[in-house]
Amino acid sequence: MNKNHSSKWHIVYIVLICIFTSAMLFIAFPQDKNFRYEYREGKPWRHETLYAPFSFAIAKNSTELQKEKTLVMKDYHPYFELNGKIGRKNIQSLREDIRRLEGNNSFIEDWYVAVLDSVYRHGILQQEVVNNGLLDSVSEVSILRNRIVELEKVDRLYSLKNAFAYVSKHWQDQGLLSSKRLSALEPSKYIEANMTYQKDMSLKAQNELIGGISQTRGMVQEGERIVAQGDLVTPHIYNILQSMQMKIKDVGGMNVDTLLVVLGKLIFVITLVILLILYIYDFYPEISQNLKQVLYLFVLVVIAVTSARLISEVKSLNLYLFPVSTFAILAYSFLGRRIAIFTNTILVVMIGYFAPSGYEYVFLQFVAGTAAVMSLRTLKKRGHWVLTSVVVFVAFLLGYLSLSLMQDGNLSQINWSMLKWFSIHALLVNLAQPLAYVSEKAFGFISDFTLMELSNTNQQELLRRLSKEAPGTFQHSNQVANLSERAAMEIEADANLARAGAFYHDIGKMLNPTFYTENQVGGVNPHDNLTPEESAKIIIDHVIDGVALAKRHNLPKSIVDFITSHHGKGVTGYFYIMSKNRAEDGEEIDKEKFSYPGPNPVTKEQAVVMISDAVEAASRSLKDKSEESLKKLIDQIIDSKLEMGQLDNAPITLAELTSLKRCYLEQLVNVYHSRIAYPKDKKKTKKES
Repeated sequence: MNKNHSSKWHIVYIVLICIFTSAMLFIAFPQDKNFRYEYREGKPWRHETLYAPFSFAIAKNSTELQKEKTLVMKDYHPYFELNGKIGRKNIQSLREDIRRLEGNNSFIEDWYVAVLDSVYRHGILQQEVVNNGLLDSVSEVSILRNRIVELEKVDRLYSLKNAFAYVSKHWQDQGLLSSKRLSALEPSKYIEANMTYQKDMSLKAQNELIGGISQTRGMVQEGERIVAQGDLVTPHIYNILQSMQMKIKDVGGMNVDTLLVVLGKLIFVITLVILLILYIYDFYPEISQNLKQVLYLFVLVVIAVTSARLISEVKSLNLYLFPVSTFAILAYSFLGRRIAIFTNTILVVMIGYFAPSGYEYVFLQFVAGTAAVMSLRTLKKRGHWVLTSVVVFVAFLLGYLSLSLMQDGNLSQINWSMLKWFSIHALLVNLAQPLAYVSEKAFGFISDFTLMELSNTNQQELLRRLSKEAPGTFQHSNQVANLSERAAMEIEADANLARAGAFYHDIGKMLNPTFYTENQVGGVNPHDNLTPEESAKIIIDHVIDGVALAKRHNLPKSIVDFITSHHGKGVTGYFYIMSKNRAEDGEEIDKEKFSYPGPNPVTKEQAVVMISDAVEAASRSLKDKSEESLKKLIDQIIDSKLEMGQLDNAPITLAELTSLKRCYLEQLVNVYHSRIAYPKDKKKTKKES
């Protein structure tokens, strides 16, 4: 009853996760309409004949608008205000200086003043106006004099430098006929900019001119044929299609049509979410029962689609910049290869909805993401998978070249600048490493990269200690790891997890290594001096000691679980039987003293390590290692585990157990195959004698 109740709540949680994911994805999707046709200028129209669904104006393209803007800007005249007070002030100062030097010589005074006044009447520009090039593209300016606007040619205006040169030259000419005392006059003292740039008025005038440019040319009437199937998309037709696309995106208001668009997007999102969860339920039921893993997968999907949507809104960025492959790698790290590839497919289909050139985007991202996941299969160290960046880039390159050549048939038409975005995407794939670490901490997962590091016998302190302090146990663990890895692959379980768990399952034996037969040398057995109960306690304690060691060295819980479950709730049969044989008639033996604390395996990987451990240990002690004997041994071990109920909690089927029997037999036959006996060199023996 409790199990059914728990199952019902599990389904409720899954449904809530799906609803939340669908809502977040719907919010992330663009709310405007999407143009469902793909087309390229200069290429045939591959869809059915297109008729205008409504009337719309044909928008001018950017080239046309730029030409018209250049044309109207010829009538643009920046505004300046001429300040007459500045000229009058400096002219008055000049008159006073001339009178002081020459007295009342009106002829000379009027000459000098006339030169300076001529400059001020035309106008002297501020130096920053000249430096900023505000007048480089105009021939006339509008000058505001006493609230009256007059046009003035730019070449009649003076800069401070030109004004100084003009005044200096004319004063020098006059100075030859006048008193030498006037040569002391310094023109720069009387020259000052008297024109101020009127930014607001100028911008207003500019905007009025540009605003007067019509953004459209002609109309397309409702029902009018735009392009027939097979017709070439000419620049004119391309412009009409672009205009129609913009009109569709600009449609607003909650009318019936918009509501249907919203409904369509909602169905689109929900369908893909349902497909993803059904795929997991159908092919990976063990993952579907793990709420954390399901939640993690949908969190990845929401973050990926939302991030891609935000990037698509930045016009200066290309959507290929967004590393969808990184999310595929994260899914692979914690959920497996097939789920990663299917998730990548769902992601690119979703993002492809609002991506430019949707088909091209979906194809290239599918190829790159799949290549990224497949390239990780043979990696043994975390650092090696950086090479995945190269694989992703090559996948993009080959995919893009193939599409471009099919569409254009000309290398010169290929947009090589796209390689920049592919390169950035490939580099961003390396974000998978820190993101995987964050995911491990946030969700309590353990990635394949971490498992590969934990399985490195040269790097891990516990494994190095095991090889020195309990070499026999280390060799046993090594063999169990090899058996478990191959067996896990046989039933499509997590081979990396099984291998790592096998390496650590017996680390507790380091505390009392000589009490285990694989570490005993010289025929000395310390159990000879102990009672069966004492021996059983020491043997059972290797599980408890192993857990303590694992926690002290911060091993992940998923690895610790292999230590507790590799014997399950089994019995130390040898000492239990010995105790029963020594007991007097009628004496009851406490079986609990000879039983491991458990629990029994609850995953396929734990079940595999339990069986591998028993098979490896038993096969070592087998005298007859023929194929028939090994097969009988393997059958007995697996059948006994079933009879004792030690595999009841593990999601492993009878068909999978049959596959395991075959797998173990193949491996052990290869390990214990007979070797050729080399003949003795009789001639060499005679010579030596």
